[in-house]
Amino acid sequence: MEYKARETRFFTFTFILSLILTVTILIGLSWLSHRFVINQKVAMQWETQSYRVINEFSELLSSLKDLETGERGFIITGDRKYLEPYTRGLSVVNRHLSNLRQLTSDNPAQQQRINSIAPLIKLKQSVLYEAIKLRSAEGFQSASEVVKAGLGRKTMDSILEIADQAIGEERRLLQIRSEQEGKYSHRVVHALVFGDIFNAMVLLALIAILLRENTRRRKTEDELTVDRRRLETIGKDLRETNEALEASIEKLRIETAERVKAVEALRSREHLLIQESRMAAMGEMLVNISHHWRQPLNVLGLKVQELGLTYKYGGFSEELLDGNVSEAMAIIKHMSQTISDFLNFLTPTREKILFSVDQAIRKAVGLVEENFRNNGITIGISSVGDPQINGDPNEFGQALLNLLMNAKDAFLEGRAAGAKITFLSWRESNRAVVTVTDNAGGIEEKILNKIFDAFFTTKELGKGTGVGLFLSKTIIEANMGGRLSVRNVEGGAEFRIEV
Repeated sequence: MEYKARETRFFTFTFILSLILTVTILIGLSWLSHRFVINQKVAMQWETQSYRVINEFSELLSSLKDLETGERGFIITGDRKYLEPYTRGLSVVNRHLSNLRQLTSDNPAQQQRINSIAPLIKLKQSVLYEAIKLRSAEGFQSASEVVKAGLGRKTMDSILEIADQAIGEERRLLQIRSEQEGKYSHRVVHALVFGDIFNAMVLLALIAILLRENTRRRKTEDELTVDRRRLETIGKDLRETNEALEASIEKLRIETAERVKAVEALRSREHLLIQESRMAAMGEMLVNISHHWRQPLNVLGLKVQELGLTYKYGGFSEELLDGNVSEAMAIIKHMSQTISDFLNFLTPTREKILFSVDQAIRKAVGLVEENFRNNGITIGISSVGDPQINGDPNEFGQALLNLLMNAKDAFLEGRAAGAKITFLSWRESNRAVVTVTDNAGGIEEKILNKIFDAFFTTKELGKGTGVGLFLSKTIIEANMGGRLSVRNVEGGAEFRIEV
């Protein structure tokens, strides 16, 4: 026993020591990774600043070109509406200069270039203003003489030369900063890889120790089993004395177990059906999302391929990059909005509001229309007036969606040609009325009064839960105080909602 106690103490000491060592090294690696991440973040901030400086210089030059465009248009035509680019350029030139001074406050060389370019810009503005003034006062000839003198052109060339030097400097800095950012990224990866390798080694060591301890414990358990059997032999007489009482208790236990088993079986079936319903709804949502995303993903792939091909074979430019990035972000924003639309639709608003029945129908149909169209099912919507309901629009839409899914299943089972679902809404006796009609062949009369029962389904086992129409009836009647009914019409079935 003393040997076993020493062995237990050794195992405990080894396990605690391993944990302490692991935690210590993990803390060190975390600190080191944190430092690398901070350095990487600083390098990325410097990269961003260089991009901003380059962009500000480009915007400044673009504004100066607007000044020239407005001046030339006015000199040639004499029409003051051509001065709009000139006026717009005057309002932003000084702002760009101020932004550049602020962004390059840490770079004396760039500050010197900005200080050199500022008086040239003022001179350029003076020359343009003088030409515009002469055109207004004395006419085209006098203004054209100012232009022909060439002072404005020389000034603009000087501005372009200084701007090109400044942009070149920023691109050089950008290259350096990008290399620094990449270096820190590699260091972070190396630290994480080392940490993973170390953790794996420690884990293997702990597994070996645990396996050894498990073997020892099993041996101890075997010894305890022998002792237990001895105690069972001693207590045999006591068990024989209590047999009569145990028999009565066993009978009662069996009866109780049977009742509990029946209740558990019922609960298990109910839980399984509800879970299947949830999974089916999630599957339908994923199918609808996939149909909404297919074309945007194709376009996004083409934009990415275009960038790669133009970069490899020529034609790549900043304008092309900016354009493709802008279009890609717009596509991603659209795809994100699709997710938001589905989530908003499935989330109750928890408060009653006055909403348009026609809009709720179109919103529900919009979520599944692409999927239905791919299955050869068309959906028509018609509204008389503008009926409105005070309630939860998302719950109402969920009820409509369940009716749509029920009609779709009927079409897929019957494989009928020309499948069509028609929504018609109007106002009748201060109540909003909606009918959902299909041409899927109708419902058998013997089950017509059962289709709204919970867990009632005509589908094969595993292909339907029987809760969709039950939930629709609960939403319309219990939650919204309305009425949901069904009847067979020529060629199909008609569901009628009155709220």
